[in-house]
Amino acid sequence: MSDDKDTTIPMLPPRAKGAAKKPPRDLSRMMADHRADADPSGSAPTTVVEVPTVVVEPPEPRAAARRTPTRKKTSAQAKSPKPAMTSYVDAEVQRRAKAAYSATNYFEKDGSWSKFVERALLNEAKRREAEYNHGRPYEGGTEPLSPGRTVEA
Repeated sequence: MSDDKDTTIPMLPPRAKGAAKKPPRDLSRMMADHRADADPSGSAPTTVVEVPTVVVEPPEPRAAARRTPTRKKTSAQAKSPKPAMTSYVDAEVQRRAKAAYSATNYFEKDGSWSKFVERALLNEAKRREAEYNHGRPYEGGTEPLSPGRTVEA
């Protein structure tokens, strides 16, 4: 804000015309000016305090350090980190799945969208194994899948 203009601030009474403006103050000693024990001469009193040296010994290591409880990892999680996966699904299927996840994740204790998708994929894999492979897991699955759609004959 410039001092050259007269500005009106709502809710405040206007300044009196011709009122003398105060010269800018030196604010470097503002804190000292407001102290109850401020010295009017301008020189601040100096006090020297000796602080004793304290040596703190580090604590001895404990025999069994406390550990925060962690979730038990499944055998699949313990073997390798989870690789990222990209898939493309119909917008309506995605909308429906997200709505179902949002409405039920508290009751189902999914933990995250990734866990929800992982559970859905696992359930579909189990269904196909039960129907086509007598309930046994299929071998393989480590090779990359061919990109694109399957060509129908």
